[in-house]
Amino acid sequence: MNLLRSGAELAYGIGPWRVVSEYMRADYNDVDLLSSGSREDFFAQGIYATASWFLTGEEKRPQKGGVGIACRI
Repeated sequence: MNLLRSGAELAYGIGPWRVVSEYMRADYNDVDLLSSGSREDFFAQGIYATASWFLTGEEKRPQKGGVGIACRI
């Protein structure tokens, strides 16, 4: 079985507003199916998004170096 996972995350905030979203996909290749004895390929994926607003008007400031790209191979 081979597995390839990929995804992206986005976060943005201005003033008391904040939006966060993420997408993830996993591709499975050459998976052995126990019920039929055959080998199949399939994928699973998911996405979510949230939006928030601080009622008190506070701001959530990003940490130092708040913009970046993460990659794992």
